[in-house]
Amino acid sequence: MVNINDFKLYTEYLSNKVQTGNTLTIPQFNQLCYQSVMQKFEGDYQTFLATEEISEFLRIYLKNTPVMVPLTGEINYPSDYQHVMSLRKYFVNLKGVGRMIQVEEIKNTAWGFIQMSSLSEPTLRFPKYSEFDGIIRFLPKNIGIIEIDYIKTPDVPVWGYTTVSGRPVYDASTSTNLEFQSYSTNSIAAIFLSLVGVNLKDSELEGFAQQYMKETKSLL
Repeated sequence: MVNINDFKLYTEYLSNKVQTGNTLTIPQFNQLCYQSVMQKFEGDYQTFLATEEISEFLRIYLKNTPVMVPLTGEINYPSDYQHVMSLRKYFVNLKGVGRMIQVEEIKNTAWGFIQMSSLSEPTLRFPKYSEFDGIIRFLPKNIGIIEIDYIKTPDVPVWGYTTVSGRPVYDASTSTNLEFQSYSTNSIAAIFLSLVGVNLKDSELEGFAQQYMKETKSLL
């Protein structure tokens, strides 16, 4: 996780190095932080949909949570849901041996047919699910507790502050840090700078990053 204040100082340092003269208000900085993260997120997410290969950046947003499915057989998407990776449940066989099993996804077009077919009828040993508008439906409906792995949407970063002598001063208690790891800092910083009209070549950004590390003894 990258501290939002460290990221602010770093992007200000880069802007000053190219003497852009851009002065962002706090709301503008917060908005551009979120836009930068989402631009990277959406790019990596579209690559994942096309290739099923998840990037190191996107991996940060993987989340696991257990959910008790009510007897209606339906649950709402998690509030921060973006994409289901897998669904599992714990199954105990007649010999009392238990293990985790996958819940198979069924496309919407086949959902009705599978409920009428005795050959492929879902059971607790072979449960199935399908995603509809805002909900996930399960068969059999008494599936019980499931575990869901999914890609969550990024949190909205916030540089919070208090006002001292008419100037904004960073306040960690009202801030929300950036969720990505430090190795993604330069790629997000490059997007951030491009949004304010600063386009640095990779070599230039790397050079400034090395200089920043020497001057501050750390990079975010």
